[in-house]
Amino acid sequence: MGRQYSGELEALPATYTWALEADIEPLRRFAASVSRSSLLAIGSGGSSTAAHFAAVLHRLQAGAFARHGTPLDALLTDRDLGGAAVMLLSASGRNRDAIAALEHCARIDARAVAVVCTQQGSKLALAAKKLGQGYVLECPVPSGRDGFLATNSLLATCVFLARAYEVELPPTLAFAGPEIRNSPRHAVMEILYGGWASPVATDLESKLNEAALGSAQIADYRNFGHGRHLRLARYPDETLVVQLITPETAEIAAKVKALLPDGIDVVEVATRLSGPAGAIELMAKGFAFVGSVARNHSIDPGRPQVPTFGRRLYHLPPPQPSEERPAPIRRKERLLQLREPAGGVVTAAFKDFTRRLARAQIRGLVLDYDGTLCSPEERFTGIRPEISQELQRLLNGGLILGVASGRGRSVREALQRAVKPTTWNQVVLGYYNGGELAPLADDTSPDRDAPLDSLMELAHQRLGADPLLRKSATVTARRAQ
Repeated sequence: MGRQYSGELEALPATYTWALEADIEPLRRFAASVSRSSLLAIGSGGSSTAAHFAAVLHRLQAGAFARHGTPLDALLTDRDLGGAAVMLLSASGRNRDAIAALEHCARIDARAVAVVCTQQGSKLALAAKKLGQGYVLECPVPSGRDGFLATNSLLATCVFLARAYEVELPPTLAFAGPEIRNSPRHAVMEILYGGWASPVATDLESKLNEAALGSAQIADYRNFGHGRHLRLARYPDETLVVQLITPETAEIAAKVKALLPDGIDVVEVATRLSGPAGAIELMAKGFAFVGSVARNHSIDPGRPQVPTFGRRLYHLPPPQPSEERPAPIRRKERLLQLREPAGGVVTAAFKDFTRRLARAQIRGLVLDYDGTLCSPEERFTGIRPEISQELQRLLNGGLILGVASGRGRSVREALQRAVKPTTWNQVVLGYYNGGELAPLADDTSPDRDAPLDSLMELAHQRLGADPLLRKSATVTARRAQ
């Protein structure tokens, strides 16, 4: 099973160079669209490292709250995302836990969902493409699939993430890690970290335990002083201390090392790069460190013998979340700051409304465009086929459809592509937030050359005179907007 680990390490420099130039536009758009939203990053196995890295990136680059977790964590503890964004990371996109988490997050009101896979045509990516709020990046790594441990796919994914958050990365990295000796006697490895090294600690804990190279425990440099050091005192000969060092933690790492008892084995995995670039370089050096430990054990961590029960464990189905209340109820309760039993009022009102709606004779329907008929990710590609089919079904039944939008001609062109010309006269468009009304069949609307009224002309002049706006935006005036 798997590939030779040493061969995977040799491919890392080429993978890094490729990842710096790969097309990541869907992920870039996602990061820009959710920069002010909270983020839940989800990953398991090797992808848990990428999820951790994504959460730190979002907190420190976007300045918004973020956390990372596993698919099971999301299934069992997240009941209402409250408009937060979700990022799902999976090398293969075949993991049934990740697919279950995707479906769950879509049901509980995720504002936007990004899926990042390093293989093409996965079940996870296909499911995400069906979501109106889905952003999908499929970018197969030239080195091919990883072995048992995540290496090239993980490095590429972290580079994608950093680039999506506008991080400037160096053209090359240092990939060589520390060489160690006599590691088989170390039953436990205490991995110490801080700041941007935290995703690397997650990765080392994952790799060392998954490859059965030792029991790995992680602690940040200060938390290590809160009792985590006692094992080191009682079993000094069995414990190896691994210090992950970035420029931000170099001073405290030196102070901690100076306080350790004589004879304690310490390995330093360090980078001179700061921020996300330092985390990525440290991660690559961590891959090499794992290879060094494996050689001392005479083990190839890329090709372990996976026991039968391990395969069965991997293929266990994820649990089904308990019954969830409909999203409209959760949204109202959140906005009104209600909780059951007070929230029962909202539930009763929802049931009454849906009953009345089911009995109503509906002859007309008015919809918003962006975020309703067309997701942000579909802004430049148009309405999805399944939405077009449903609109056509309603029009075929004789419904009059109104569509309101802040946009102009692009909405008319998208809707003309979405429904049959024979039903265009049943559609009324409210261009520029209702400032101009016209049927879909009217190709002369909206009138871009209509003269501005005096108030709109004054607003346009004042906005155009603002030096900050001139640098950051293009101000276009229409008759009523």
